[in-house]
Amino acid sequence: MKAYSKKITVSFLLYTIIFFNSITSIKAEEINGKSAILIDMLTDTIMFEKDSQQKNFPASTTKIMTALLTLEHCKNFEDKIKMSHDAVYSIAPGSSHIAMNEGETLTVEQALYGLLVASANEIANALAEYVSGNVNDFCKLMNERAKKLGCKNTNFVNPHGYHNDEHFSCAYDIALMMKEAIKYEEFNKIISTKRYEIAPTEKQTETRILYNTNKMIQYGEYYDTDVVGGKTGYTNEAGHTLAIYAKRDDMQLISVVMGEENFDAYTDTKKILNDGFNKFHDVELIKKNDWQKNCTVTQKYKNKILDIDTVNVYPESDIVLKLPNTIDKSKLKITNELAEKISAPVKKTSPVGKIFVTYKNKIINETKLFPEENINLLDEKIIAKINRKELVQKIFFICIKVLAYLSLTFAILIFLIRRINIRRKRKRSKN
Repeated sequence: MKAYSKKITVSFLLYTIIFFNSITSIKAEEINGKSAILIDMLTDTIMFEKDSQQKNFPASTTKIMTALLTLEHCKNFEDKIKMSHDAVYSIAPGSSHIAMNEGETLTVEQALYGLLVASANEIANALAEYVSGNVNDFCKLMNERAKKLGCKNTNFVNPHGYHNDEHFSCAYDIALMMKEAIKYEEFNKIISTKRYEIAPTEKQTETRILYNTNKMIQYGEYYDTDVVGGKTGYTNEAGHTLAIYAKRDDMQLISVVMGEENFDAYTDTKKILNDGFNKFHDVELIKKNDWQKNCTVTQKYKNKILDIDTVNVYPESDIVLKLPNTIDKSKLKITNELAEKISAPVKKTSPVGKIFVTYKNKIINETKLFPEENINLLDEKIIAKINRKELVQKIFFICIKVLAYLSLTFAILIFLIRRINIRRKRKRSKN
């Protein structure tokens, strides 16, 4: 009876969890924007989407690609960028800028802050010229890079995102760009910066103070402790766009919303992120004490590799990953990079291999493997003793082989002699 009631309790809890998840899941119609997406960084799992492949105007989220290309091509953040006439005066009146002057110089680092913190359009032009020499060639580079990332609904005609009917992207494509950009530490540092100062220059006597346009990292109504940073965007035609990188413990998410009105970009993003973080669970893949392999320890001596000992190898910790509820567990694979033989000396504190966890052929976890104990190099006397033992064993086996060969030869000779004698006897008896 107790076992039966226990089964009922477990079943009740299971159905409660499933029901709870179903009623808390965000539905597409609850998002006010035209399109949206939420992606788990670790497994690339799409956890939520609303028309994520639909073409929309990206506005200043375009600058994610501009920053990515700058980071990929820049060799020194202290390189100087000189503002050209075109960079300063080709931007539309009233569009986002930080009042740079023609001939004024900034470092690449300062320019990236101007681009991502203050969303300055003239800075986007200057960075395009820095990378490619001119804006047109840079836009070609933007489109080539987008294709390499897997973007299929993107076309850039400028580096800043000011409206043009031929300048478009989609939530999924922007998420791919964001995912690539956050691989750069400098990018993450900049998008998480609330306030930045550009010191006076040769053409500006006052310090420029830049405030991040992203309200999710500024203390206030839309502040979110999980948000690392992101990029905002707005034009009349695009509405509000917002790309966000968020972290909670080991969970990392990228969200993009497009075509939002007013501050719905923030409220919708918050809904999507919270829903996403609530859909992770712990998956125990390996227990440290249950996974163990035995390796032979070798030592080189006089151009010979000797087997001198064995050692058990184990992971440095249990492997438990926070993964989305929706992943296909059959696509999780565990492999190891561990040689059957390890060279001495072996130290307990030095890794000798790795365990890899992959999901859909992407490595999502690497865990080091350590030996159970220290094994030192053997001194020459011990090695000489091992060699003598091996020599004795070899001589012994050679002797056995020789004796076996002689015995076989002797047996064959006796057999042949007997056959000859039998034939002679037969001939005599006939005569």
